[in-house]
Amino acid sequence: MSEEKSWLPFVSIIIPMLNAESTIDKCLQSIQVLDYPQEKFEVILIDNGSSDASKSIGERYGVTVLDDPYDRVGGLRNFGARHARGDVFAFTDSDCILPNGWLRKSVQLLSEKDRIGAVGGGCLVPRKATWVEKAWAPSSIPSGTHLTNSLPACNFILIRELFEELGGFREDLIASEDDELSFRIRKMGLGLLACGELFVIHLGYPKTLWFVTKRQIWHGKAAVEASTAALSRIFFMTIVFLFSFLALPISVVMFKDHPYFIIINMFLLFSSPVLHTLTHSFRIRRWRLLFELYEIVQLFSIYFAFYVGRSIGLLMSYKVFLRIG
Repeated sequence: MSEEKSWLPFVSIIIPMLNAESTIDKCLQSIQVLDYPQEKFEVILIDNGSSDASKSIGERYGVTVLDDPYDRVGGLRNFGARHARGDVFAFTDSDCILPNGWLRKSVQLLSEKDRIGAVGGGCLVPRKATWVEKAWAPSSIPSGTHLTNSLPACNFILIRELFEELGGFREDLIASEDDELSFRIRKMGLGLLACGELFVIHLGYPKTLWFVTKRQIWHGKAAVEASTAALSRIFFMTIVFLFSFLALPISVVMFKDHPYFIIINMFLLFSSPVLHTLTHSFRIRRWRLLFELYEIVQLFSIYFAFYVGRSIGLLMSYKVFLRIG
């Protein structure tokens, strides 16, 4: 074995999957051509009860395919980790295309940077994306590295020892298991490092406003269970949006002769999507959005749909009522 290969750790790429036949082929193709020795990594697919050809596609690539039809997504990732042989765990999703240097750059950052708990990056949209996808996520790779509050589970790489010390992802959450694990890593005093070279292409972004709302209903159901400091801002903003939305017809009827109450209510209603629109713009370094009204309106409409979905999800969660009561 060459000297270069000898220092490279063995990595387990762990991928949960459910009815992913339209994307898993592209995902595994990108893994096949990674700039990393083939003998130094393994791929583990955890199938969550697919009814399509996902499993047979995975088997065709010769990767390990495990069955776990009962767990939520955090449990699926943990199930794969329990069967993994790697010293490093690299989590991604079945609808992601990985850049060529994804593994090599990840292990380099983990070995060179002090007090870093996990590395990864964000997601890019594919070239043929809808306006919703393009407004939601960047289409070009950002430069450099920076500390972040959270890493997405589709682009989350950390050493096995830390993952096991933390107990893995929380298995009781419907969603947001990545935010919750990110919070616990930062609570240990470790940083989360996002790197532009690690950004993946995500094929599963919502393509319409309806699908934005539908996905956030799912996330909204998990918001109370995962309500940590990492999620408190979005949770609080959702509560403000929900109560101002519910109060709007009441304020129109009861305070029709006092328009200031209606104006305040409208201000609260729009404050959450407006603030999220601005922070999103800054986060992906699209300062030009501040000067292009058309794109601001697009992004605002997405975040309005976002908070509608989050609010519906909260209302549908019976645990909300149990905890309030």
